[in-house]
Formats: sequence, C-alpha cells, structure tokens
Amino acid sequence: MPEHRARDAAACRNWQGSRHGYIPRTWWMDPSWIAVWLARRSFAASTRGRHRMARLYVQLNSILTGMDVEADSKIGPGLLLTNPLGVSLWIDAGKDLTFHALSGSGNTMRNGQLEGKPIVGDSVEFGAFSGAQGPIDLGDDVQIRPGASALRSVKSGLCVSQRVAMRIHNNTGETLELTEPPSGAPQPCSHRSLSVSLQHWRSDRDRLMNEAEKFSPDAKPGRLSAALLNQNMALLVHRLAHLCHMRNWRRVANILTGFNRWIFKLTIPPHACLGPGVWLPHLAGTIVHAQTGPGLTGFAQTCLMPRHGPFAPLSHAPIVAENVLIAAHAGAFGSVHLGAQSTLSRKANIVETVPPGTTVFAEASAAIFGQPNALPIRKAETTKLPSWRAVKQEDHRARLRFETNYGKLPLQSRLAVHLFRKAQFAFHANQIRKARTYWLVSRYMTGADISARSQIGPGFVVVCAPGVTFDGAAGRNLTLMGQLFVGGVTLDGRRAATPAETPELGENITLYPHTVVYGGCTIGDKATIDAGVTISQDVPEEYYVAAPNVRNRTRRIG
Repeated sequence: MPEHRARDAAACRNWQGSRHGYIPRTWWMDPSWIAVWLARRSFAASTRGRHRMARLYVQLNSILTGMDVEADSKIGPGLLLTNPLGVSLWIDAGKDLTFHALSGSGNTMRNGQLEGKPIVGDSVEFGAFSGAQGPIDLGDDVQIRPGASALRSVKSGLCVSQRVAMRIHNNTGETLELTEPPSGAPQPCSHRSLSVSLQHWRSDRDRLMNEAEKFSPDAKPGRLSAALLNQNMALLVHRLAHLCHMRNWRRVANILTGFNRWIFKLTIPPHACLGPGVWLPHLAGTIVHAQTGPGLTGFAQTCLMPRHGPFAPLSHAPIVAENVLIAAHAGAFGSVHLGAQSTLSRKANIVETVPPGTTVFAEASAAIFGQPNALPIRKAETTKLPSWRAVKQEDHRARLRFETNYGKLPLQSRLAVHLFRKAQFAFHANQIRKARTYWLVSRYMTGADISARSQIGPGFVVVCAPGVTFDGAAGRNLTLMGQLFVGGVTLDGRRAATPAETPELGENITLYPHTVVYGGCTIGDKATIDAGVTISQDVPEEYYVAAPNVRNRTRRIG
C-alpha cells in the first residue's frame, strides 16, 4: 500500500539520519530498508494466497538481511527494523512498530497445537535481545527494554524490563578463567560415508516438512521445496563440509563452511558433528559447535559452543543427546552434557550438565512492568586515535594471541575488524559518507554492525561476526565472541542514541554470547562478564558479573 511504503521509508530515513549524521542518498541500500521492503512483499503475496511467492521473499530476506519473517503477519505502516540480522518476526501489529537488533516475536505451541502470536498496538518498541511470545496483547506505546521478555499481556504505556538483578561480585575474575577439563574424546562419527551424510540430510528435510505442517498446514512445502529452503540448504552444506573434514579434505571443508558464514550468516565449524533430523528455523547469527544426537531443535540465536568460541577443539564443546530443544536466546557453553529430551527455555544459558528429561528455566526470562524512565548518561569524550599502522599491528598481535590458544579465526572475523577500523578512521577524519560506506560493506559481508563512531582501542578481536552489534566506547584488548549487543537506548526508540547514551567499556574485557550492555553505563578494566548477562549500570574494575540463575524441572521420559 502507498501509505505503508511512505511511512516505512520515512521511518527508515529518519533513523539513518540520526545514526549517521545525515540522510544518505542511497538510504534504500541499508539493510533496514531492504528487510522492510521484502517483508511487505511477502505479506502481500500471502494475502493473495501466493504462498510459494511469499516463501521466496522470506528466503531472500533471510539471505540478504538475516531477518526471518512469517508471511501471514499483519503490520501497520511505519515499520522500522534498525538492524534486521537475527530478528524473528511473527506478529500482528499496529502502526510505527520498531524492532532492534536480535529481537523477536513468535507463536507458541502446546501439545502440538498453536496457541497464537502476539497482537500489539501502535508505537510498540522491541529493544535489542528482547521478545514477546504467545497469544498476548501489548497495548499502545509499550517499550520492551533490551534483554527483557514479554510472556504475558502488557497495558498501554508501560515499560517491560528484566526482573532479575545483576549478580555482581568483588573478585579478580578467576571464577571465569574457564579452565574446565575437556568433555573427553569425541564419540565415533559415521559421517565419513557420503550415503550416511545424505541420509541424515534427508532426515533434516523430513523434519522441516513435519514442523512446517504443524505451523502452517495450508502451506506445507513439498519435498523439493523443502530441500531448497535456506535451512535445509545450509544443513546440506554443513554435512558436506563435515564429510570433507572427516576425509581430511580440510581446504574444501573450510570453503563450504565459509559459504554458510558468508551467505546464511550461520556458524557451524566443519568438525561439528550433528545427528539426523536437525531443525534450525532461524539461521542468521546461530552458532552450533557441538556433537549432537538425533532431533536437535535450535531456535533464534541458539548458541552451542566451547567457552572460548566456536573454533576451539570439539573435545571442549557440548555433547548433546537426542531430541534436545534450545529455545530462543538460550545456549550451552563448554564441555557440558545435555541429556536426552532436555530443554533449555528462553534465555537459559548454562555451563553445567543437564540431566535427561530436564527443562531448564532462566531467571532472565522474568520481567517487571513500570513507567519508562530515562537511563544514566555518561560523559562522552573524543579520544585521539594512534596511527593506523600502530592500531593494525596491535589488532594483529591480539588476534594471534587468541588464535594460539583457541583456534584460527575465519576471514569473516578478520574482515569485520579491518572494515571497522577503516570506517573508524574515516569518521574521525570527518569523512562520514566514506565511513558509512565501509560500515555498509561490513554489514552485508560479515553480519557485524559496529558503528563507525565507536571508539575502540587497539587490540580489537571479533570471534564470530554475525550477530555482533556495538555502538559505544572501549579500551584496549576488547574481544567480542558473537551474538551480543552493546549500545544506547532512548525514550524515543525511533532515533539513534547519542554517544553519551551509549556504554563505555574499560580495557581487557571479553563479552560472551547473549550479553547485553545498554545505556550510559561504564564497565571497569578487567571486568569479567558471563554469557547471558544484561547490564545497564556501572561495573567497577576487576569485578565479576555472573549469569542469571537457572532452575531445573525434571519430567519422566517415555
């Protein structure tokens, strides 16, 4: 509709103007606009009953921008997606809906039956790594803060925040030196055989068809259509890469794995061993480095990997039994075991073994409701950059130190740092158009959204680029593992935050997946931060911020 297109375009242009300092002539090349345009096309095709065409637009959107959208969603004019990569959208909404990085909304299923998707009013904002799920109603002007979840209805004008308080301890971070023993030698793998690899991929395809029938019986894809969907194409590429790895054809395996990283923004190393019947409905930003049994399910921003990144040896990765479900924004880190038919619920990030038949619930999924309040503002100062040569040399040395201990980083990770440095130096030289060009190239090629105005000291390392969003300041030796958000929050979510409204990180800090740092807070030097932590207040030097608690509920299997 003309009204929808005009308001969508105006919202996108205004956002870009507040972020880049000017409205680019090529504003339509921004992923935020491409994602909205393709989503509207899929909505229109679905309304006309052209389900195959709607699926085509959905798949194209996932490849180009990293966004997953259900074509039967109904959204009013003024849709804004500030960073579409990793956003999962299944919703009915009014006008001026805003989704920030790595957020999502979706349906719920109980006893094999769909319960319904969220229905929201006008001017609703989803902060980074936030979400709403199930048949709930969100009134007008509701704001969901970063890291929070709305699992029940919210009245108009309220703000949803995480209920759990930050668990902060005064120590030197030894708790997270991550020296846990490996989980043992990898179990025997049958994927040296091409026939077995293809048989497991056919199980992946059949699993996708069964799940699609549950969610949309009228639009169930056939075998060929299911085989050509992004999820199955990505799994086929990985199974071929794993086959080459098992046969010691390492160069071919790395090329195939790189295809998944560059095209689908999916990270599955070639030595990761996946059983048959895998279902990964949301690819962009997902990280899977584990040894899994049959029937693995991983929703948006699933993360299964060793504690120091997805390129460490498989002996340090999780071992996952059959029929395990990983909900959105959940993950397992290190040499842990997930028992058969266990479930990690939304935002459950664990570093301990989970018994069979156990559902792990996270405190981080609980929320409080109140009036929107302004966040603290820090004093933003512009620091002088060292020379280009000095910065690049220190970045190179930091990367080599990381690779010596935790495995070689792919080209995509190195390119994310290089393009950011090009954008950063151009921005400080007041060449804002050139800076945006470097940022835009990085956004499409690497999946990382690192603002050109960010002040990051030398020794910068990005481990897994897709899903990294950073807008703030940091000292020397910053390491970003992947699937994280650092940025500002405003009461008017449709404009970018000023530098004073963004976080400032000290030196020698590593941020792990599912970490959210927002507002004008300050994190001291050598602070240690667990995976899955949400921070909106100051953290002193050398303090340890622990992940939110989880609780287990065991059910009988069989």
